[in-house]
Amino acid sequence: MQVNDFHFDNKYIFDANDRLPTKRVYILTDTIPERYIAACQRVGIEAEFGMEYKKIVAFDGLLIPGGGDINPKFYGQENYASVKINSNRDEVTLNAIKFCQKINKPILGICLGMQYINVALGGTLKQDIKNHKHIEHKVLVEKNTILHDYIGGEYITNSRHHQCVDKLGAGLKVIARSEDDTFEAVVDDSNKIFGVQWHPEDMNDNKIFEIFKTML
Repeated sequence: MQVNDFHFDNKYIFDANDRLPTKRVYILTDTIPERYIAACQRVGIEAEFGMEYKKIVAFDGLLIPGGGDINPKFYGQENYASVKINSNRDEVTLNAIKFCQKINKPILGICLGMQYINVALGGTLKQDIKNHKHIEHKVLVEKNTILHDYIGGEYITNSRHHQCVDKLGAGLKVIARSEDDTFEAVVDDSNKIFGVQWHPEDMNDNKIFEIFKTML
């Protein structure tokens, strides 16, 4: 499939003649991430995918998409509410995050991806929360952050998760919260690691991917 042939839901996504990709990211997944590829293309990022995380050395950044739940053993808990666990994927993804830190590659984590970031940096998760699955809700964004610069102080997002960040990982700070104080976005001290709890690939604006592009 060529870039300028890509369509989704009968909507025009990207024409390579209009805006050629200038950055390349590796999407860490073993399934075809059509929505993520399309979202990257909309802001001029070229994307490839796979689970061979050391390939990231040839790319400008790493994108960790959504998915099932992380095996709680990786953050020191027994499983009481986690589902759709894939421990092999967990190990690969956690190693990929640490590898990117070593080689100074930017990371964008989306939904599960944000949770992976937190666990990789020593944080924990709440295994089951209410009122965050299959809804839209408001997030409140901290001032003087790159997220605030792009989306302002309040933002309506989709929400599909039943888990969330609990104890923050080392070096992370919360830059957006929902009205019930659930952590909705994090960034690290170096501004090289960025995570959001919602799914921007399915929204009508490109702000999160535009932010990611500035990091590459």
